[in-house]
Amino acid sequence: MKQSNLPYRFVNGFYIILILHLGFWLLAPRIPFPAIIPDVIDISSLVDLQNFKLFLSALTNSFIVAALVITINLLFALPIALLLTKHNNKYTALISSFLYIPLLAPVLLPAFGLYEIFIRTDIIGTYLAVAIAQSTIIFPYMLKPIENFLRNRGYHLEQVAYDLGENSIGCFYKVTLPSLVSPIIFGSFLSFIGSFNDYIIALLIGDLSVSTLSVVLYPLIQSDNRITSIITILIYIAPLILLVIYSSRLKIVNKTGNLYARN
Repeated sequence: MKQSNLPYRFVNGFYIILILHLGFWLLAPRIPFPAIIPDVIDISSLVDLQNFKLFLSALTNSFIVAALVITINLLFALPIALLLTKHNNKYTALISSFLYIPLLAPVLLPAFGLYEIFIRTDIIGTYLAVAIAQSTIIFPYMLKPIENFLRNRGYHLEQVAYDLGENSIGCFYKVTLPSLVSPIIFGSFLSFIGSFNDYIIALLIGDLSVSTLSVVLYPLIQSDNRITSIITILIYIAPLILLVIYSSRLKIVNKTGNLYARN
């Protein structure tokens, strides 16, 4: 075993143990502490335990809101990243740093700030309202991958296209946009995970009219181990699978100016 691979094997082993234990939780109503393996396995009431109609409705709401969040983030992140990287000076660096402040802001801040606005505009309790509120916090997750990629890649290919007679619009669609597929996918995954895991904003802005999966399942955590297991799998394991799929398509190389490279 190579020494450099040892930490990764420990992490993989930890996740395997976690998944196995979650499997036990799905089969056992209770696992008294400090027991690790359940004494009684009962799956007869597992199907009756969940209101699957409500579950599917909440899951659909979560996907709709996440899709809107990704769309909103991309519509704003792409032009802003292009402006910040094409005009690289001390002012753009300052603006870039301010755009990442939402990552440090309390989650309740945009929810309370936008709540009155959404009431006045009569869009409270809609998919769009929840997506806009979540985007104020999640937006940097889309902006950062695109901005970093453009800063490290530069605009040399665009300059070559200009020299060959291509106009600015054609250069964007033929040269710039195709190269941004990987960072856009990565930013979309991060935006999806942030939206999918959100509870507070979805609860306040959704106003119980748009009940996402977290809003439906989180209050049930204390009722049964199986519910906690289902929530853990959906909130953590499913997004992890998305990141593994994406990481399998990319490789990170130790070369200055090229942080993203395709396999």
